Amino acid sequence: MLSPDDQYWIEVLGLPAMEEHKLRLLAHGLRTLQTIAARRQGPTPARVSIESWVLGQPLIAEDTGFVQAFVRELVGLGGQLDRLAMNRSMTPLSLELPDLLAWIEEHRSPNPNITEPDPGCDHRDRISAPSP
Repeated sequence: MLSPDDQYWIEVLGLPAMEEHKLRLLAHGLRTLQTIAARRQGPTPARVSIESWVLGQPLIAEDTGFVQAFVRELVGLGGQLDRLAMNRSMTPLSLELPDLLAWIEEHRSPNPNITEPDPGCDHRDRISAPSP
């Protein structure tokens, strides 16, 4: 549920791939929870509201396993946004993309090899042939 403006804002940042991926996941989850709650301020929606909204999505409603996993992910993301917002003295649904980016940057690993693999290395040298 990212708007074209949200997508453009993320793209022009020029983040490393892993950080851009994290930001997109957080942003998409935030926008989805804002849509479910029909507001952009206040607490995250309750699990029952999330379940009701997910079940109302015709493309996924019949896939019970996916519905359960998606609800679980959205509830978990809501908890993460709750903690992030509390540290910023905000409500979770009032967070915006710069807040999410700041959180990602605050939690950036000091070791670049952990968050961003070397694009020139395919790690084939680390894979040994199977034993006969």
